[in-house]
Amino acid sequence: MLRPLAAADFSAIAATLELSEANLSKTVKNLVEIGYLVTSKQASPQRSDARQTTSVKLTAQGRRAFDGHLAMLVRSPRRTGRSVSPLVRSSRRTCTVLPP
Repeated sequence: MLRPLAAADFSAIAATLELSEANLSKTVKNLVEIGYLVTSKQASPQRSDARQTTSVKLTAQGRRAFDGHLAMLVRSPRRTGRSVSPLVRSSRRTCTVLPP
């Protein structure tokens, strides 16, 4: 989800992926710790109180890791004849990454 975006709102990611914010928070924290994501907080223009919104951004290291994983998924069906991911559809000649 983050690959084509400059950044995304944490709540929007949770809603899109149908994850609880608690579960997403743990995953984001782990990915921040290994350098794949960065987060930032900013005042919310929709709120009059002090609460802030969180943005999540893929780092250059995270982008390289994602691209490497995707490349592996694309190559794997050619070797095994079957897809290793529901996001990848393959035949003997082509392999298509399906949109989310």
